[in-house]
Amino acid sequence: MANELLIPTPEELAYCESTMLVRGIVPSDFPGWQDRLGEIGPALLKAIRVERQTQNDCQGNSLATGEEARRFLLTGAMVQLARTYAYNACEYLSGPRNVGRDQGTSIQSGVRLLTEGIRSLSVPAGLPTEESYPYGTYERAASKFEARARAAKIDQTYVAEHGEAPPLDQLPVACAAGGGVHFGVYWAPRMTQKTINGRRWKVWSSTPSSGGGHALEIVSCLKIENAWWPLVWNSHGDGPILMPPNVYEYYQQRQFRPFGGYLLMPDRAKQRYEDRRKTGGGYWFGGDAA
Repeated sequence: MANELLIPTPEELAYCESTMLVRGIVPSDFPGWQDRLGEIGPALLKAIRVERQTQNDCQGNSLATGEEARRFLLTGAMVQLARTYAYNACEYLSGPRNVGRDQGTSIQSGVRLLTEGIRSLSVPAGLPTEESYPYGTYERAASKFEARARAAKIDQTYVAEHGEAPPLDQLPVACAAGGGVHFGVYWAPRMTQKTINGRRWKVWSSTPSSGGGHALEIVSCLKIENAWWPLVWNSHGDGPILMPPNVYEYYQQRQFRPFGGYLLMPDRAKQRYEDRRKTGGGYWFGGDAA
């Protein structure tokens, strides 16, 4: 299974760190977050599509999945976004000569794509829909990608800020506010099968320190055994994976090095949350996402 993820260059890592705006999540800023999160996780399990990647585009897949989840929570609509565009665009951001090599991309290039777009081409932040930019229409030449990117209709981004992967006690609050973690690890960790609340799960059970890189997305958290467990989405055809809290802590304390992991948050997260809470709670369904 193709899953290549690149270790960032020192320049990529330094740039991503220098542009961080999220400096921690304060639980008191999001009253009632536990109730909100108890609804979000199950809703996303039903809404997110299971994907099976066919190239070294795990980063494009995870990037699009996370963006779909945020869009769903902020607007109520589940729209499939263009994984192939994300992959080619991340190649381009790491250097136009990388377009078409199908050698994977870095987590940091994905963060840049959603927070900045492709500034050299005047392409805004975000992704096209998969309907307008179908999976598998991968460009092998930078010039062809440039032309398609300039012509693409970009669905507005639902990420305005990024920061370090948060500590375990802040992660579920961030997820309740519409955030998620975009990250990479050495692959493949051991998975155990466990039945929880009547559902058969893959449970992340080891933390390899070598192997190829792979990108995944924490889209929410689920309440398991009186604790909030990260809900991870994989692009190898199995969809959701549960990550035990101690496994997340292991990775978070290392900031998912050497690949990196970042909290992606919508703009005005506190204000959005408070506005929706005052109008009756639930999701942000039916609201203006602009």
